[in-house]
This record gives sequence, C-alpha cells and structure tokens, in this order.
Amino acid sequence: MERLGQVWRAGWGITRDFYKSAEDFHKEALDYEKQGDLDKAQACYLQALRVTEKLNSTESKVCRALARINLDYALLLEKQRNVIEAGNAYQQAQRYGLDAYRLESDQAEVQVLLQNIGLCRSQYLLSQKQSAESERVFQETIQLVKEKAAEHEVTSDGFLYPANNSASAAHRPNFSSYSPPFSIQAGNTEGKIIVQNCQGTINAPVHGKHNTVNVHYYAPNVEAKQPHAVSLDSLRHALYQHYQLSNLSIQRVSGETAALKDCYINLAIVESQTQRTKDKEELEKQAAAFERLPSSERQQLEPTNPNKLIALEKLFEAQKLRDGSEGVPKRILIQGRAGIGKTTLCKKLVYEYHHNGLWQDRFESLLWVPLRQLKTHVPKRLEDLLCNQYFVGHESHQAQALSKIFHAHQDKTLFILDGLDEVASELGGENQLGTFLRALLEEKYVVITSRPTGVDANKLSKLDLELETIGFSQANVQAYIQKFAPESQQAAIQQFIKETPLKGLVNIPIQLDALCHSWDRLPKNREVTMAILYEAMVDKLWRKDSVRLEKEEEGKVLGADVIEDLSTSDLEELMTAEIHYLSYLAFKGLEIEKIEFSREDLSQYRKELNEGSQTGKKLPIHFTTNLKKTSYLHTADGHRLESERQYHFLHLTFQEFFAAKFLAGHLQACTKVERAPIHIVQKALSVMPSRAELEAFIATHKYNPRYEIVWWMVAGLLKDTALENFFNVLGQSPRDLIGMHHQQVIMGCLNEARAQLKETTVEQLEKELIQWLNFEMENGQNGYSRLGSQRIFPEHLLLKHPANARYKLNIIKTLGARSVLSGNAIEFLGKELEDGQQKEDPTAIQLVAMALTRSEQLPVTIIEALGKILKLQNEVGGFCREVVTDILFRQDDLPESIERSLLYQLEVDNSEDEGHIMMISAPVSLDWRHQMSTADSLTAEDRVDLQEKLSEAEIKVLIERLRDEDINVESQAKAARTLGQQRELSVSTMGALIAGLKDKRPHVRYAVADTLFLHKKLDPEIHQPLLDRALEDEEGKIREVAIEALGQQEALPDSVNQALIETLKGEDRYARYRVVKILSQRKELSASTIGTLLTVLQDEKEEAVSAAAKVLDLHTEELYQWLACSTFDKSKLSSIYFKVFFPHSCKHIAPLYIQDDSLHFYTSVGPKSVPLEADKIQVLHEAFARIKAEPAYFIDSDRS
Repeated sequence: MERLGQVWRAGWGITRDFYKSAEDFHKEALDYEKQGDLDKAQACYLQALRVTEKLNSTESKVCRALARINLDYALLLEKQRNVIEAGNAYQQAQRYGLDAYRLESDQAEVQVLLQNIGLCRSQYLLSQKQSAESERVFQETIQLVKEKAAEHEVTSDGFLYPANNSASAAHRPNFSSYSPPFSIQAGNTEGKIIVQNCQGTINAPVHGKHNTVNVHYYAPNVEAKQPHAVSLDSLRHALYQHYQLSNLSIQRVSGETAALKDCYINLAIVESQTQRTKDKEELEKQAAAFERLPSSERQQLEPTNPNKLIALEKLFEAQKLRDGSEGVPKRILIQGRAGIGKTTLCKKLVYEYHHNGLWQDRFESLLWVPLRQLKTHVPKRLEDLLCNQYFVGHESHQAQALSKIFHAHQDKTLFILDGLDEVASELGGENQLGTFLRALLEEKYVVITSRPTGVDANKLSKLDLELETIGFSQANVQAYIQKFAPESQQAAIQQFIKETPLKGLVNIPIQLDALCHSWDRLPKNREVTMAILYEAMVDKLWRKDSVRLEKEEEGKVLGADVIEDLSTSDLEELMTAEIHYLSYLAFKGLEIEKIEFSREDLSQYRKELNEGSQTGKKLPIHFTTNLKKTSYLHTADGHRLESERQYHFLHLTFQEFFAAKFLAGHLQACTKVERAPIHIVQKALSVMPSRAELEAFIATHKYNPRYEIVWWMVAGLLKDTALENFFNVLGQSPRDLIGMHHQQVIMGCLNEARAQLKETTVEQLEKELIQWLNFEMENGQNGYSRLGSQRIFPEHLLLKHPANARYKLNIIKTLGARSVLSGNAIEFLGKELEDGQQKEDPTAIQLVAMALTRSEQLPVTIIEALGKILKLQNEVGGFCREVVTDILFRQDDLPESIERSLLYQLEVDNSEDEGHIMMISAPVSLDWRHQMSTADSLTAEDRVDLQEKLSEAEIKVLIERLRDEDINVESQAKAARTLGQQRELSVSTMGALIAGLKDKRPHVRYAVADTLFLHKKLDPEIHQPLLDRALEDEEGKIREVAIEALGQQEALPDSVNQALIETLKGEDRYARYRVVKILSQRKELSASTIGTLLTVLQDEKEEAVSAAAKVLDLHTEELYQWLACSTFDKSKLSSIYFKVFFPHSCKHIAPLYIQDDSLHFYTSVGPKSVPLEADKIQVLHEAFARIKAEPAYFIDSDRS
C-alpha cells in the first residue's frame, strides 16, 4: 500500500523512473491473484496501467507492457464475473498488442503476445455467446501464427514473466469457469506451441525456450458453415474495422497521434428560445469558462450557457429538450467552428460505442458518415454507400449480406452526419446528392455536426437538442500542455498564454497543439497572431519534411543538421515548389468549396501551375507523389487503391493558411502595378492573377464567411505598401449597408496586422471602430456592445473611451462579456468599483462584480473592495453577493477578515435556503392532466406515424366514443388519437375533430390538438378552431400543443396569419408570445404577412413592436426579398433598420450589400442575391447612409 500511496501522491507527472514500479505492480497483482486476494490484485493492476499509460505509447516496449497488463487484468475480471470490463480490457490488450506489432513487427515476442491475446479473447467472446466474433478473432490469430510460424527465437527481458505466472507469457490452465472451444495446456520447458484444428497443425514459438502450449480447436460456429449468413455482431465488427482503417486516433500537428482517451470533449447546451428568455439576465451575468469562437462564426451560434454542460455519456439520457419538453433526444445538432473538435467528437462517439459499449443498449449499430466524402463518391442509395465505402474489403456477397443486416436494424441505428456545412450548398438541389443528403437527415436517430455558418437549426427537421462543442476549458489547456509539451517548455507556455491575448485562441485544440509544437520557433518579443503561429508551425514541419523528401543542393542530399540551421527565408527557397503548389491547391479548393482532392485533381493543378509558370521551371510528374509524404496532405482512404483515394489538408485551417499564402504572395508582387480603372466582373482567379483581378476577388468575397480566416491571415502575411493597399481595397465598394459585418472584417484583419501598419492607418481604423461601438451601445438591445465584447476588439479602445462618462455602464458590461481581461482592464474595473462604492451606486457595483467573475489572482485592493460588498445586506442584491462570494473563493490568498465575511455569508445563505418555502399555484384541471400523462400522453418523443384509412364503421364507433361523456379519459384520448392518426381525414372525421377542439372537456381538446401535430397539410376548415385553442384556451398545455400543430403546417392562409398578427397588437402578452412562437415556426412567410408585420413595427405599443421584430428576425431572407421588390418610405426603413436589421446584424454579424446590380446577403446555406432596378440601387444607398448618419452616436474621437 505504501508504494500505491507514493504513486498516488506523485500525481500524473509520471516519468521513465516509474517504469520499474509498473513492473512491480504487475508482479504484485499476479502474486495477490495466486493467493486468492482478487481485490488487492485488481488495485495493483489498475496502478500498473496508470503508471504505464503515462509513458510514451509510441514505443513498442511500452505498448507490449500495456498489452500484457491488460490481458492479465482481463482474465482477473473474468474471475470476478465482471464481463463488461473484461471485454474492454481484452480490447485494450489487442489494441496495444497491434500497436507494438506495427512498431516492431519482426519481434517474435510481440507475435506470440498477439497470439495469446487472440486465443483468450476468442474464448471470452464465445462465453458471451458472440460466436461469430469469437470465430473471427480465432481465425485472425491462426492466420498470424501461420504467417510468422517459427521465424524467431525470443529472449526474455526484464518485463517478461515465467509461463506459470502470467497469461501474457503463456496461457493459464483452467483460467475461466466457462467451457472453451479449445483446450489450453501449459506444457513443459521443452517444445513449441501446437495449434490443432480440423485442417492440421500449426507451429509457432512461445516465450522462453522450448515451451509448449497445445490448442485443440472445435468449430461450433454455425455462421462458419453458412458464409452468407451474418449477425449483428458481424455488422458491428465490419463497421468498426472500416472506422479503424479510416484512423480513429487524433492526428497531431507533429505527425504523431494521440489516443482518443486523451481527448477532451466539452458540449454546452444551446438553449431553447423560451429558456434563453428566462435566463437572459443570468447569461449576461455569468462567467464563461470557455472562450467562444473568435470570429463571426461565434455570432452565428445562439447564446450558450457554458455552465450548462452535458457529459458525453449522458447525451442520450432523458433531459429537457429544445422545445421545453422532457425526453430522450433522438435528433441532435452539434455546432462549432473549425478546429474546435467536431470530427474528434465523432471519432470519440465511434470509439465509445465500439470500444466501451456505450449506448449499445440503445442503438444496434452506428454509422459515421463524413459528409464531404459524398461529394466525390455520390451514392444512389444507402446500400451503395455501405457496399462501396464501408464494406469495400469484403467479398461482394458478404457486403450485400452485411448491407441487408444493416437495413434490418436501420431504425435502431445512430447516424453520425459529420460536416453538414461542407455539403450545405447541395441540400436544396434536386440532383442525386441532394436527394441522398435529405434522406440521411430524415433518419430517426441522428447526430449532426457543422460549422455555424453552414446550417440554420430552424430550417432542419425537428431537432431535439442543439449543442455547441466549445473546445478546451482552462483546466483542459493545462492538462494538454502537461501531457504533450516538452517538460522544459511547459511553464513558459503556460505563462505566455496567461499574459498574452492568445489565451482566447488556445481553447481551439488545433491551435493549442500548434503552439506546443512550434514553441521553439515563435518570436518571444512580439504579440503572436494566427498568421505568426501558423508560419512558425509550417516552418517546423517543412524542416522535418525536407529531410523526408531528401532535398538536395548541387546534387548532394542535405542532412538534418544543415536544414535545421537554415534561416526561414533559405528554408522557403528550398521548399519553393512545394509551397507554391500547396498554396495554389488550397486556394483553388476553397474557391470551389473543395476540401477533398483525388489523384486526378492533384495532377490537374500541377499541370495548371506548369502552364502558367513564368520562370520556365516545370514540376515533374512524380511531384505530387512526393508531396503526399509531407505533413500537409492526408488521406482517410489508406486501405483503398491509390486511384480511389481522396486527400485533404492536415486541417481546414492549414488549407486556409496556404490559400492566404497564395493571395498574399500575388498581392505583394502586384504592389508596384497600377490598379486598372476598368470594372472587372469577378471570375475564378488564374495561376498568375492581375492586380485588378485580385481586387475584384477581394471586393466580391470580403464578406463571405468562408474566407473570413483567410482574410485575417492575408493581413498577417502582407508587408508594407501591399498591406496598406489591402486595407484600402477592403474599405472600397461594396460596403455593408448595415455596417456591422464590415467592422467585423476590419477588426479581425487589424488584429493580425497592427504591428505592420502605419500609425495613421491604425488611428483611422480605430476611430471608425469607436463610432460603431458607440452606435451599438446606444441602439443595442442589451446595453453593451457585441462588437466590443469579442476578443479581437482592441481592449484599449474600451479602457480609454473618449466618452467614458456617458457610456461607463455600457463599457463595464462590455468588458464583462469579454472572455479574457488584461491586467489593465482589471485595474480599470477596480477603479470603477471603488468609484461606485464611494457614490453608493449599486448598479455600477453589481456590473463590476459580474465583470470580474472570470478573474483569478486579483489585486489585494480589489479583493478588499469586494469584501465590503458582502457586508452590504440591503444595498446590493443577493445575486451580487453570490457573485462576489464565487470570485473570492477562487482567489489563492485571502485576508482573514475576508475569510470571516465569506463564512458568515455561507451561513446566511444556508439559513435562507432552509427557510425558503416555494408557493405553487394549483393548475386548472390538474386531475385530467395527471390522468392524461399516466394514461397515454403523446409527447414529442413518442408520437406515432400516421395510419392507413379506417372504415366508415370504425370511424363511427370512434366518434361515438369521443362524444360519450361517461367514458374514461384514457378511452376518449385513444379515440381522438386514432381518428387523428389516419393518413387521410374524411369529412366525418374532420367534423368530429373540429367538434373535439370545441369540446368543454379539456382532455378531449388536448388529445385532438395533440394528434393534429402529425398533419402538415390540414384542411383550412380546421385552422380557425385550432387557432382559437392556441390563443384562447384556458389550459396552457392545450395552447402549447395547438401552437405546435399550427407551426407544423406547410402553409397557413393569410386570414389566419392576419388574425395572428392582429393579436400582436392586443393587451395579452401571453397571446403575443404564442403568436410569435407560431410565426417563428413558419419556414416561409408570404409578402403580405411580411408587409403587415412591418406595419406593426411602427405601432405605438413597444410590446407589439418587439414581438413583430422577433418574428422578422427569423425571416430576414424574406425581408431582404421584400426590400428589393417593394417601395418604402424613410420612416418604415428606419424602423426596419433599428428594430430588425441592426439587432440581427449585431447578433449574427450578417452582411447586406449591393454589387453588380444585385442585393447580396448570406443565409445558412450560402450566399444569395436579388436583382435590383437601377433607380432602386441609388435609393437604397442613400437611405441607409442617412439612417446611419442621422443619430448623434457617431461622435468624433476628439469630442469628450
């Protein structure tokens, strides 16, 4: 136990010095097991595994050790009847054994270890009645023995054990109480392994010299005799085999891999509109443990409460769904920006399902579909996808059989659809790919991943849960650095992150990995931008790749030491051809939305570069073959023929970086070329684009979300005059009519290029940022600036605002919304806290306290000022005291007086909790609702499908039952639902349902309204009764289901829409809320409905205006269409701008601009445009300019 305690106290900082301890633990485990003390044996096995797992798992010696320990541990678990954990241990043993085999396949001891693992695991599987899987494992083991029989003698090292002690050295006799399919006997010290089956005898070496193990095999497997018959186990195995071939490990920047058990997945719940409204103030106040997206992709996501995380293993447990109901989610959307870990999440789901058995009781199979691959292999049917992609290594008849088994279990299969944004432009198409994608999205159980700019959650079929993968928490970042960064660099990296603005970027896994890998190449005397980070990373990778490519100078291969000593410019000269090719490939791919490249694509781009070359140098035919050896091009099709493989960049951000290199290189070269005065119609760029073509490209795509990170990197790569020209081009026409998106673009580029720009340019750009900051703080809905709250907004503009007195509270709220605060910001907030206490301003005190919630190690002066708040029992609210308590608890050292105040506050809080009594007002007709829920309540989770038409006699019986007042609740509910679930509603059925909606009994009205949800095309006669229930029913539950039924309709008549909109003008705020919910669920609104809603925007009632604005915010596409086609006066456009366009743009950073006689905007599926008449273009330009110029919010930076 003492040794266990020493390792436990040593924590996870395990080094090679602990290797002997792992051996000791393993030996002790075997001794305890021999003595019959299985609990102590288990403890020792676990410690042995923990110690060994901290070593370098890329070394064969470590993998062998892990395989042996897991094998013996699995056998122990079988003894303890812990069969699930035993299965996991066997899988781990086989995984590490295979890793060791790949690392040194010529080692006979590794071969023997794999044989032993295979035989033990085969027996275990048979005992679990998995005969097909047992047969497969055994045959693979036999094949391994055949291939490597008698090739080597094995010498024992210090970590090998005698045959009578460890199953990893030789199988134990009678090691399981189950009857094996073969006999395993430990022999004497002279001999060989003899594996016998009906086909003959196979010989192979075993540990030690001349040990003998006889294995007699009897094949009980029925499937072995019926090669065309396959089981669910066979299907799962075939799918998992495909996933393993596609690489389930995490590819690091260095080229090394990280195990999925070492990845961190943080999923935050994107709350429903109802819950967001309820938690609105709380969300503004609470600290975010995670930095959200550093780009406009962040604005595409709905507000996420980072305190409402959901553990991965609880993903499919009962919980509150997106619509507010309780249930088990079936359809889940998970969003996150590039590099945040969406594909890693998919791999983790696959790994947990197949490796640890997670969710196997809920889903019979799991299909992971990287959607981008469908663009190159377009299937007609799901069967084609399975046979041609997933079962490609099987014989044709086997693939067909597996496909049939999948089809039999399809309704209980979890579909993981990875990267919806990458195929979003295909969703609306009527071609083969569009049809197939829509069919996939309609599957019963789906997990969809996407970048935020690629999908609109409201446009997808009903989602049960909307989540965001939010990258690494601060604790994850620390753990990652400790695990993967060299020990000598860890402290410096952590200090660097803490003191620089980069802190907001490292929650993105790919960028933290880049930082750790490239630390020795990063400049230590300047701020690190994305461009600098990727340049350092690429520099380091090229040095490694140039050795691999055997780069020469004057016919002599350069050694690693020579390449390591090269300057950055010399290295780029050495790798010029590769850099130019990858830059062109990356750009052309982004230009046509292509991130997977075939062999033909790679060859075609080589030819294009050769044709456009102005130096006369040609890239040789074998160039792209060599390029596949570099760190940048990867394939998930390693198991396929070369002609069938698709290649992609190491990560999408690398493609974006190299695309930026292409643009920056040509922009830099074109600096001295005068700009052509003629108008260029944008088209695809050539190998050597002119300056005019480049500037036309920038003008066309500067607001395109797909190029946002590219523009940032272009700004970071450009120098001198070329950089100044780039910002000039960004500022030219077209300009965003709303204005916010343009500032987003400028802000990101300025953040990358500040150090290289002229001081006068920086001052002018910051002056405009201040103007927009003021404009948003005056007109924003929450009193703070979303623009200013982003990490890339210059913090000093907030701290030294020219009109600080006027906007003091807005600035404090804006600082509080930022993910990272510098020391200067904390000092500023400390002064504002002191000022608020002197002036006895509770609002300022509370806002400052909330702004400091993420800060650790605060100055003593601020801690003391916060301590005073605890003593203010009445002057500030209880919430403020709770916030201060949380802040103080996170500080390392507190004065004794503050500690006493904290203890007192805890006592007060506890006494208040104990004495609190919750008053509940009884709902109307509680009895019937209870009966409905216990009888047969139809929830969103368990609504059944529509049924075939009933006979007239059956309908008549059901109608009579529905009208019978003496029948019980359950029977009436079932009668109503049975009537409503007919695929076609007859006239008599319709009449009965309409009567049911008007019935005086609430359970009848509820059952009818609830079942009508199944129909997307209801008869217009039923719309009005349903509308009456939605707006007027005294039962809230009935109103809710009626609203759902109306919202489900593909179309509603204008009369119903007009009635709904009139309700917005009424006094009943609950009715307004319900109308907003109905109209928000509509996929499209007619032009007349849009027009009526715009009229409501000018209503005198603020509540009505707010309700109409909420609806229009969800239908901006139709609003843009209306704007292009309708006439309007100045006041109406002003209302639209301030009530809809501007708030929407603040929230989503959505651009609206005029180019080439069209109005352009972006939707969830990409860019769209509406043609404009010539006179309309001028009218719109002037109208928007007047609206933004009239308010006094655009103050001069000199006014203060």
